[in-house]
Amino acid sequence: PKYLEMSRTHAVCVLRDLDLAECAPTLLRQFGVDKAPNPANMIFRIPVRQIEAWLLADGDAFARHFKVPKALVPKSPDGLVDAKAEVLKLIRRSNSPSVKEAMLPREGYSNRTGPEYASALRAFASKSWNPELARSRSPSLDRSLRALQAFKLSRRI
Repeated sequence: PKYLEMSRTHAVCVLRDLDLAECAPTLLRQFGVDKAPNPANMIFRIPVRQIEAWLLADGDAFARHFKVPKALVPKSPDGLVDAKAEVLKLIRRSNSPSVKEAMLPREGYSNRTGPEYASALRAFASKSWNPELARSRSPSLDRSLRALQAFKLSRRI
């Protein structure tokens, strides 16, 4: 709701995982995007299921950054039902104890991810990930980047 309200006067870009939602239109209705007060000011993009699929789409960089075997990184990450689980599976194969410690859940805790999972992915995205390369292996990323470019042009940002 706060982003919908903000879109009255400001350009707003929202990225939201689809996760277990039935489909994108259902999720958009759930969040009220179909009733946005100023739809021209809002872009709402949904990675196929989870944004981790987009990060996995640059497999070479992912393998280098997290020190995992390149051959294990999925070639078509948009087809993954649970990209976060795939990332965690890969991290378990990392050659770096510090990567494992940061990203994997602590024994005895119910968390699905480690204490620095999100910050480690942010660091990867800002330092190593190449979205132009990744879009060639992720049709959903390509569509979203095209939509963002069109949004930017329409807003003259």
